[in-house]
Amino acid sequence: MKLYLGLDIQPVSGHTTIDPLGGEGKVALDFRNLDNVADNGECEVINAKVLDHIHGSELYAVISHWVSKLAHGGSIMLGGRDLFEVSKRVITGESSNSDCNKMFYGVNNSATGISKGMYEANEIAGILVELGLEIDKKRINGIDFIVEAHRV
Repeated sequence: MKLYLGLDIQPVSGHTTIDPLGGEGKVALDFRNLDNVADNGECEVINAKVLDHIHGSELYAVISHWVSKLAHGGSIMLGGRDLFEVSKRVITGESSNSDCNKMFYGVNNSATGISKGMYEANEIAGILVELGLEIDKKRINGIDFIVEAHRV
């Protein structure tokens, strides 16, 4: 089984799409808590910028919970906005204060637009390594990052 976790996302073919808002082709669950998914049983967990919606106080526990769902050899891809890259834009003046505030906190026009946290790619990679995974790729594209790892 492959899981695609997100908030207000489109379903992905070949994946079970988990979105707390539900909708056609999606399972309405809190993506932070996958207790109904068997431990050591999922081959892949894909996260579409969901990290921005997880508070720092629960980040490690949530990622650890997701990792527990991976089969040995299974992979995980975590993405979000990179705190360092956004901060760099503030310092260099590449983005206005208003634009940077939107990047840090989101926009308050909907529940999906509010950001609860922002992390660095290296921080996420460090958590995955601490949980026993091997990093396959770490990419930064503008202000966004993706870290891919697999369970050994």
